[in-house]
Amino acid sequence: MQLLEWATSVGAYVIEDDFDSEYRYEGSPLPALMSLDRHGRTIYMGSFSKVLWPTLRLGFIVTPERLIGAFRRHVTQRGPIASVVAQPVLAEFMGEGAYATRIRRTRRIYARRLAALRGQSERLRELLELSPTASGMHVIADLAPKLAQCMSDCDVAKLVDQADVTVLPLADYFAGRPNRCALLLGFAAFLEQATKAAMERIAGALARR
Repeated sequence: MQLLEWATSVGAYVIEDDFDSEYRYEGSPLPALMSLDRHGRTIYMGSFSKVLWPTLRLGFIVTPERLIGAFRRHVTQRGPIASVVAQPVLAEFMGEGAYATRIRRTRRIYARRLAALRGQSERLRELLELSPTASGMHVIADLAPKLAQCMSDCDVAKLVDQADVTVLPLADYFAGRPNRCALLLGFAAFLEQATKAAMERIAGALARR
């Protein structure tokens, strides 16, 4: 709310990138910032890459009414850049309720996969500490203090890669000097058994370091 008040006071716009809000596994979904905006200072955008597939190459922008004309002129000048074949198909898919059904189905699947990852936390004790998460498609795993004293998250990612498991060091997401030493673990794309096997390999690689 403070951000919206600031945007209103200085005449700025807030771009709200709705990355994966559909995937919240505990509690009620968080409201979009735009739904709380009473002065039309939010531009809301997202895509269908996470719920459907990236190669669809379709996204959306919801703008304040005063900006609709400017956005239409921009699209007219650039010409169509999204498939005019896929758009009506997706619209029908959503209109029939199939899109909402898919979200509910994949949310249940991803919740089980997140639970499978959490279930391996004891195996990683004194190595990695999984951060609590109730949404999204990744979990941040902080390096345990003793491990962080002798290795960076980049070092750990390289070591784990040798065990045929790909993880991302959080350092890659800092523009400057990182203030946190952790790994980014994806879980949504993997069956529960595959996640368990991967965590076993991670634990084994770190124990042998």
